[in-house]
Amino acid sequence: MALLPRPVRRLLRRFNKPETKNPDAINPQLVGLRSTGSMLYLPTPLMIALIVFAAAVGTSQVMQALRVSDSRTQIAPPGTIGSLHMVFLPGNQVFIGTLESVDRGSVVLSDVFYFQTQAALSGTPATSAQPNTGRGAQLVRRMDNDWHQPSHMSIPIDKVMMLESVGRDSIVTRLITEARTRQTGAQP
Repeated sequence: MALLPRPVRRLLRRFNKPETKNPDAINPQLVGLRSTGSMLYLPTPLMIALIVFAAAVGTSQVMQALRVSDSRTQIAPPGTIGSLHMVFLPGNQVFIGTLESVDRGSVVLSDVFYFQTQAALSGTPATSAQPNTGRGAQLVRRMDNDWHQPSHMSIPIDKVMMLESVGRDSIVTRLITEARTRQTGAQP
Protein backbone atom coordinates (compact mmCIF):
# COMPACT_ATOMS: atom_id res chain seq x y z
CA MET A 1 0.00 0.00 0.00
CA ALA A 2 3.00 2.29 0.48
CA LEU A 3 3.61 2.23 -3.31
CA LEU A 4 0.25 3.86 -4.03
CA PRO A 5 -0.05 7.65 -4.32
CA ARG A 6 -1.16 9.50 -1.20
CA PRO A 7 -4.71 10.37 -2.44
CA VAL A 8 -5.35 6.71 -3.30
CA ARG A 9 -4.07 5.57 0.10
CA ARG A 10 -6.40 8.05 1.83
CA LEU A 11 -9.32 6.77 -0.22
CA LEU A 12 -8.47 3.18 0.62
CA ARG A 13 -8.12 3.98 4.34
CA ARG A 14 -11.60 5.44 4.29
CA PHE A 15 -13.01 2.12 3.06
CA ASN A 16 -10.77 -0.04 5.26
CA LYS A 17 -12.40 0.73 8.58
CA PRO A 18 -12.26 -1.92 11.29
CA GLU A 19 -15.16 -4.26 11.05
CA THR A 20 -17.30 -5.99 13.56
CA LYS A 21 -16.38 -9.57 14.28
CA ASN A 22 -17.96 -12.01 11.87
CA PRO A 23 -17.88 -15.46 13.44
CA ASP A 24 -18.59 -17.16 10.09
CA ALA A 25 -15.69 -15.56 8.24
CA ILE A 26 -12.24 -17.13 8.30
CA ASN A 27 -10.52 -14.30 6.43
CA PRO A 28 -12.43 -10.99 6.22
CA GLN A 29 -10.47 -9.96 3.07
CA LEU A 30 -11.95 -12.90 1.15
CA VAL A 31 -15.54 -12.43 2.28
CA GLY A 32 -16.30 -9.58 -0.14
CA LEU A 33 -18.70 -6.76 0.64
CA ARG A 34 -19.65 -6.27 4.21
CA SER A 35 -21.89 -3.77 5.85
CA THR A 36 -21.39 -2.07 9.16
CA GLY A 37 -24.31 0.08 10.07
CA SER A 38 -25.40 2.26 7.18
CA MET A 39 -21.98 2.32 5.40
CA LEU A 40 -20.77 -0.24 2.87
CA TYR A 41 -17.09 -1.24 3.14
CA LEU A 42 -15.02 -2.82 0.37
CA PRO A 43 -11.92 -4.93 1.00
CA THR A 44 -8.63 -3.41 -0.21
CA PRO A 45 -7.95 -5.85 -3.12
CA LEU A 46 -11.45 -5.30 -4.49
CA MET A 47 -11.09 -1.53 -4.18
CA ILE A 48 -7.74 -1.58 -6.01
CA ALA A 49 -9.26 -3.72 -8.76
CA LEU A 50 -12.15 -1.26 -9.16
CA ILE A 51 -9.78 1.71 -9.36
CA VAL A 52 -7.58 -0.02 -11.96
CA PHE A 53 -10.65 -1.01 -13.99
CA ALA A 54 -12.04 2.55 -13.89
CA ALA A 55 -8.66 3.97 -14.95
CA ALA A 56 -8.42 1.49 -17.84
CA VAL A 57 -11.94 2.29 -19.04
CA GLY A 58 -11.32 6.03 -18.73
CA THR A 59 -8.03 5.82 -20.63
CA SER A 60 -9.67 3.74 -23.33
CA GLN A 61 -12.48 6.29 -23.73
CA VAL A 62 -10.05 9.21 -23.93
CA MET A 63 -7.88 7.43 -26.52
CA GLN A 64 -10.93 6.57 -28.62
CA ALA A 65 -12.18 10.16 -28.47
CA LEU A 66 -8.76 11.45 -29.57
CA ARG A 67 -8.64 8.95 -32.44
CA VAL A 68 -12.14 9.86 -33.62
CA SER A 69 -11.58 13.61 -33.46
CA ASP A 70 -8.19 13.46 -35.18
CA SER A 71 -8.73 10.71 -37.70
CA ARG A 72 -9.78 11.60 -41.17
CA THR A 73 -10.89 8.85 -43.41
CA GLN A 74 -8.06 7.20 -45.25
CA ILE A 75 -8.87 6.54 -48.91
CA ALA A 76 -6.87 3.97 -50.80
CA PRO A 77 -6.48 4.91 -54.47
CA PRO A 78 -8.33 2.47 -56.72
CA GLY A 79 -5.60 2.71 -59.35
CA THR A 80 -1.94 3.55 -59.56
CA ILE A 81 -0.49 6.93 -58.71
CA GLY A 82 0.17 8.80 -61.97
CA SER A 83 -2.89 7.44 -63.80
CA LEU A 84 -6.16 9.22 -64.58
CA HIS A 85 -8.73 9.29 -61.77
CA MET A 86 -12.19 10.79 -61.36
CA VAL A 87 -13.08 12.46 -58.06
CA PHE A 88 -16.79 12.84 -57.32
CA LEU A 89 -17.81 15.67 -54.99
CA PRO A 90 -21.16 16.77 -53.54
CA GLY A 91 -23.31 18.86 -55.85
CA ASN A 92 -22.58 16.63 -58.89
CA GLN A 93 -19.08 18.03 -59.33
CA VAL A 94 -16.63 15.67 -61.02
CA PHE A 95 -12.93 16.36 -61.52
CA ILE A 96 -10.68 14.21 -63.70
CA GLY A 97 -6.91 14.39 -63.44
CA THR A 98 -3.64 12.62 -62.93
CA LEU A 99 -3.52 11.30 -59.36
CA GLU A 100 -0.45 12.69 -57.61
CA SER A 101 -1.13 11.54 -54.04
CA VAL A 102 -3.73 10.43 -51.53
CA ASP A 103 -3.13 10.96 -47.84
CA ARG A 104 -5.17 11.37 -44.66
CA GLY A 105 -6.10 14.94 -45.50
CA SER A 106 -6.44 15.31 -49.24
CA VAL A 107 -6.45 13.92 -52.76
CA VAL A 108 -4.04 15.77 -55.07
CA LEU A 109 -4.64 15.84 -58.84
CA SER A 110 -2.58 17.45 -61.58
CA ASP A 111 -3.66 18.49 -65.09
CA VAL A 112 -7.30 18.64 -63.97
CA PHE A 113 -10.35 18.55 -66.23
CA TYR A 114 -14.08 18.84 -65.51
CA PHE A 115 -17.30 18.58 -67.49
CA GLN A 116 -19.28 21.71 -68.25
CA THR A 117 -22.77 21.42 -69.72
CA GLN A 118 -23.99 23.60 -72.57
CA ALA A 119 -26.56 25.13 -70.20
CA ALA A 120 -23.72 26.24 -67.93
CA LEU A 121 -21.78 27.57 -70.90
CA SER A 122 -24.69 29.66 -72.20
CA GLY A 123 -25.79 30.74 -68.73
CA THR A 124 -29.33 29.39 -69.18
CA PRO A 125 -30.58 26.61 -66.96
CA ALA A 126 -31.79 23.40 -68.60
CA THR A 127 -35.58 23.23 -68.75
CA SER A 128 -37.93 20.32 -69.26
CA ALA A 129 -38.17 21.32 -72.96
CA GLN A 130 -34.36 21.09 -73.15
CA PRO A 131 -33.38 18.08 -71.06
CA ASN A 132 -29.72 17.80 -70.20
CA THR A 133 -28.81 14.41 -71.62
CA GLY A 134 -25.09 14.93 -71.22
CA ARG A 135 -24.58 15.17 -74.99
CA GLY A 136 -24.04 18.90 -74.68
CA ALA A 137 -21.29 18.49 -72.08
CA GLN A 138 -17.83 19.78 -72.86
CA LEU A 139 -14.58 18.65 -71.28
CA VAL A 140 -12.80 21.70 -69.84
CA ARG A 141 -9.15 21.85 -68.81
CA ARG A 142 -8.66 23.99 -65.72
CA MET A 143 -5.12 24.98 -66.69
CA ASP A 144 -6.37 26.48 -69.96
CA ASN A 145 -9.77 27.91 -69.01
CA ASP A 146 -9.67 28.99 -65.36
CA TRP A 147 -8.37 32.51 -64.80
CA HIS A 148 -5.70 31.41 -62.30
CA GLN A 149 -4.51 28.41 -64.42
CA PRO A 150 -4.03 25.87 -61.61
CA SER A 151 -1.52 23.11 -62.31
CA HIS A 152 -2.54 21.04 -59.27
CA MET A 153 -5.70 20.62 -57.24
CA SER A 154 -5.92 19.46 -53.63
CA ILE A 155 -9.34 18.18 -52.55
CA PRO A 156 -10.07 17.64 -48.83
CA ILE A 157 -10.84 13.99 -48.06
CA ASP A 158 -14.05 14.86 -46.20
CA LYS A 159 -15.44 16.37 -49.45
CA VAL A 160 -14.69 13.30 -51.60
CA MET A 161 -17.73 11.11 -52.18
CA MET A 162 -16.01 8.66 -54.50
CA LEU A 163 -12.65 8.15 -56.20
CA GLU A 164 -12.44 6.02 -59.35
CA SER A 165 -9.71 5.14 -61.78
CA VAL A 166 -10.38 5.92 -65.44
CA GLY A 167 -10.02 3.04 -67.89
CA ARG A 168 -7.27 3.29 -70.52
CA ASP A 169 -9.70 2.70 -73.41
CA SER A 170 -12.55 4.85 -72.07
CA ILE A 171 -14.16 7.80 -73.84
CA VAL A 172 -12.92 10.12 -71.07
CA THR A 173 -9.32 9.01 -71.60
CA ARG A 174 -9.67 9.54 -75.34
CA LEU A 175 -11.13 13.05 -74.85
CA ILE A 176 -8.40 14.03 -72.39
CA THR A 177 -5.68 12.70 -74.70
CA GLU A 178 -7.15 14.74 -77.57
CA ALA A 179 -7.32 17.87 -75.39
CA ARG A 180 -3.70 17.44 -74.31
CA THR A 181 -2.61 16.85 -77.91
CA ARG A 182 -4.46 19.98 -79.11
CA GLN A 183 -2.83 22.03 -76.34
CA THR A 184 0.71 20.85 -77.07
CA GLY A 185 0.09 21.13 -80.85
CA ALA A 186 -1.19 24.71 -80.47
CA GLN A 187 1.96 25.91 -78.73
CA PRO A 188 4.98 26.72 -80.94
